[in-house]
Amino acid sequence: MTPELDEERNRFVRRCQEDLAAALSMPLVITLFGPSMSAPGARLRRELHLALSQKHIVNVPETLPKPSGYKNELRAWEAVQLKNSDLLVHLPDSPGSIGELVYLMYPELAAKTVIFCREEHRAGYVGIALLREHEKKHDHVYYYSEARATGRSLLRQIDELLRYLSAEKWLQLGARRR
Repeated sequence: MTPELDEERNRFVRRCQEDLAAALSMPLVITLFGPSMSAPGARLRRELHLALSQKHIVNVPETLPKPSGYKNELRAWEAVQLKNSDLLVHLPDSPGSIGELVYLMYPELAAKTVIFCREEHRAGYVGIALLREHEKKHDHVYYYSEARATGRSLLRQIDELLRYLSAEKWLQLGARRR
C-alpha cells in the first residue's frame, strides 16, 4: 500500500472510531412499565430505572404529565407513548399484568419491547402463549429469580441490545459523514 493510501485508511479508521463513540453515546428514550414505583414489589423496577437513567431517558408512564385538554384520552395517550419510545421495558408482576401486553400484536411495537418476567410465570398459560410467541419472534424475553435479581443484573442482559439501538438511532437521525 502506498503511503497516501495508508494515510487515507488511517483517517477512515479514526472517523469510524469517532462515529462509534458518538453512536454508542446516543441516549435512548425508554418507557419502563411494571408495578407502581411505590409498591413493595417494585424494587427491581426502581433499581432498573436507576441503572438505565445513567445513560438514557427513562420514562415511567404513571409519572408523565397528562396532556392538557384531553380528559378521556388515556388509551390514546398510552399509544402515543409506546410509539415515541425507542425501547419498551416491562417487568410484569403478575400473570394478569402480562395479559396487558396486548400491544405486542403490533410488529413495530413488539420489535422494540423487552420483557423481564419472574421464573414462576414461565410455566403458566400466559407464559406459554404471549411470552413464548414474543420470545420466538424477537428473543427479548428474559426470566429472572426474584431473590437473586438486581436492576444491574437485568441491565447486563440487555446491554448489547441497548448499544445496538443507540447506534441505530444515531443512524436514523442522519449521522453526518465527515
